[in-house]
Amino acid sequence: MDSSLNNMKFFFWSDTLQKEYSLIQHRIVSGEPDSVKPDSERVVKLISKYADDFKTELDKITEFLSGLMDGVLEIRKESVKFNVEDYKYTAILQGNGHQFVIKGFVGVNSSAYISIIVDNTERKFQDSKSLISALMLLKDKMSNRQASIKTAANFESVFREFLDYCNNVRENYFSKMGNKELGHKWFHKLVPLNGSRYVKIISMDVLMNKDATPKDSDFSSKSAWAFVDKENGDIYKPATYSAPAKHARGNIFDKNTWKTISAFGPAYMR
Repeated sequence: MDSSLNNMKFFFWSDTLQKEYSLIQHRIVSGEPDSVKPDSERVVKLISKYADDFKTELDKITEFLSGLMDGVLEIRKESVKFNVEDYKYTAILQGNGHQFVIKGFVGVNSSAYISIIVDNTERKFQDSKSLISALMLLKDKMSNRQASIKTAANFESVFREFLDYCNNVRENYFSKMGNKELGHKWFHKLVPLNGSRYVKIISMDVLMNKDATPKDSDFSSKSAWAFVDKENGDIYKPATYSAPAKHARGNIFDKNTWKTISAFGPAYMR
């Protein structure tokens, strides 16, 4: 079993907790005014403690799924909604042409569940055993798919040369941008993200003081810039952040096609 899934706990509102909650609710409804406040506070602590434990397990699943995308967490949108009656968790992971959505729900008057949506196919789980089995099958499936993809000879060295060329094209463009009189400069870089079939190139840029040394967190503008097929070197424009468009716009092994590259990526179809 994968170490990140070891010691998984519970994924349902247990009978013990449900009984305690029901007893407290009964006392709140029928009890004396002096007992309502402490009982209400106990309810809040009860669901809060459960929610903390629940999120710990959900984080394990989120990190496990991110590992299936070569350990690259390209996008993570996490949402947590919590009140006395229920707790909701959502995390969205996108990368290598896949999208994983992890949802968790705990309702004090109903069983909890975890929902995992893989490329628009949803499955719900109410126990750790079936969930872990499904995750391990998914891992094996994605590992087999990655193993079947062969990288073209000399891909790494040619891709690095291509990336240097693209950065030079962008430097020629951005060096003319910005307000030099105010001492501003556009900082930019292209970041390759290695996927199972494609290398996705992310563009990052930011306008700062010309003497600044920007950190990764300073680059607020990030977008998919190009995709390169590792099997044959074909270059694609992005269709979305996570997937390439249909038609190749060049090939890293054919330098004549590099001439169509602009600061904004591969050329559009003519």
